[in-house]
Amino acid sequence: MRYLHFTPAQALSGAEAGLVRFSANAGFPAHEHKGRELTYVLRGTPYFSDGTVLQPGDKALLEGGRHSVRAGDRPVLYLTYHEGFEVVDGV
Repeated sequence: MRYLHFTPAQALSGAEAGLVRFSANAGFPAHEHKGRELTYVLRGTPYFSDGTVLQPGDKALLEGGRHSVRAGDRPVLYLTYHEGFEVVDGV
């Protein structure tokens, strides 16, 4: 997994933003968001532990909470902005 951080527009002041890349079958462990998270998929299919499955062009706005995410059999690339998170045990 790779995360390329960038500073979001002033309208999203206080948020973190980045470009996330997963290799095929890779993932990120359970983590809890402290606020909203917006994901916009550019390539591949990310699978979230809450049952959400996104395709290229899809977006999802989560209002905080806990989940993990993994790629299917193809690499995944998505943009995200969030208000902070912490890695946790279990989902």
